[in-house]
Amino acid sequence: MSQGSSNTMTGSSSGASSGSSSGMGSSGSSGSASRQDVQQKVQDIKQNVQDLSSTARQVAQEQYETLRTNATDYIEQGRTRAMEMERSLESQIRDQPLKAVLMAAGFGLVMGVLWSRR
Repeated sequence: MSQGSSNTMTGSSSGASSGSSSGMGSSGSSGSASRQDVQQKVQDIKQNVQDLSSTARQVAQEQYETLRTNATDYIEQGRTRAMEMERSLESQIRDQPLKAVLMAAGFGLVMGVLWSRR
């Protein structure tokens, strides 16, 4: 009885060891294939990150140039408007000097009153 039970044990342990060794062999080769897959995926991810950073850099440069152009246009428009207002004001002062002096005096008076209340 003890021999039969040891035989069963040996049979089961040899079956388990042969199953695990064949599993080892296949997992070893699949392990290297898996490692290659992981390395390839890492390379793909690196390439994707480089592509994305390059694309982001290009988009940022384009946006910067667009904003710069728009800002320059707005500055020029503001300058032109200010010059037009200056010419208009000078023209009104030349056309109606007494009115301009009285308005300036009134403005000065209002500012002086407001300033003295502080």
